[in-house]
Amino acid sequence: MRYDVVIATRNRPNTLRRCLAHLANQSEKPVRVVIVDASDDDATTHGGVFDGLDRKIEWGIVEADCQNAARQRNLGLASTESDVVFLPDDDSMLYQDAAKNMMEGYRSDVDGRIAGVGGCAASGPPQEFLDRAIRSRASLKDRLEPARNLYESRFSPKPFETYAQELWAARGLPDWLCANADFTPVEAIGGYLLSLRRESALEHQFDETLGAGIGYSIHEDMDLCLRLQADGYLLIAAMRAPIFHDRFPGRRAAGYNYGFCWIANYLYVCCKSIPKESPSYRIDLPRFMRHKLRIYRLGALLSRSIYDRDVAAGALDAWAQRSELMDCSSDQLSDTYRRWCTTMIRS
Repeated sequence: MRYDVVIATRNRPNTLRRCLAHLANQSEKPVRVVIVDASDDDATTHGGVFDGLDRKIEWGIVEADCQNAARQRNLGLASTESDVVFLPDDDSMLYQDAAKNMMEGYRSDVDGRIAGVGGCAASGPPQEFLDRAIRSRASLKDRLEPARNLYESRFSPKPFETYAQELWAARGLPDWLCANADFTPVEAIGGYLLSLRRESALEHQFDETLGAGIGYSIHEDMDLCLRLQADGYLLIAAMRAPIFHDRFPGRRAAGYNYGFCWIANYLYVCCKSIPKESPSYRIDLPRFMRHKLRIYRLGALLSRSIYDRDVAAGALDAWAQRSELMDCSSDQLSDTYRRWCTTMIRS
């Protein structure tokens, strides 16, 4: 069993080069690495990007036909051939044994129930690549995330997670997984940690509708994770596969558009992938959305920045007009979402 890698990127040449260096340094190396580039100047972003890297790995570039991470990942998947595809963000930094330990999850899955294996979040970058351009440790937001996740799981659980737990309870977990401390079941795998069985990824695909609003996707990884589990698969995390997320500085979208699409995309995924009779949809979704809106309002109040105020305004507008999505039929959901974005997104 072998693996390929697909990396969607745009306008981040230095970050991309660092990610590629970590992939070339893996103790179990990929067969092929495919960059799908949506940069404004392709030559600047990927020119010479493979110089000095292991030539035993096949390195390739696909030029994206639009700026949309979900579309880019689908294009990259079509250019792979191995059993497993890793789909890290271009600011992911894999520790040297991360890929090897993630692949062990697939090799242990004799029943073919595991569709995806994720790494585990690292608090700092691999030391062999530490330099001034890399954050030496997680940001305050990252360090507070475990406490926030604990609070949310108890008082405002995420419907993405509670619906996956419903599916686990109905199907049970494999014996090998319950007895193996190196792996644990997870409700979803964030993009920078993500790997998938190629066959499952090609069958289900990333939903390109989620990138229609502001040119890059939000929640497209969660959406695919939900659909895979609804189809009977499981997701696991490899506890000995640390990956550091060197979050790229800067903002990818205007504040209002980001806040609007964060809420709009979340609603779209839940309307599409979670049955309306499920408690995850009826109870957890509105509760979590109200919690998220409180966080946005508090952030705007504390920071007093125009950007944070715009994020909160966009999020509040999306929630106030949620009936646009929540009341439409399933066959009209994608078209309704696109029209909604066309009306609300600010140029």
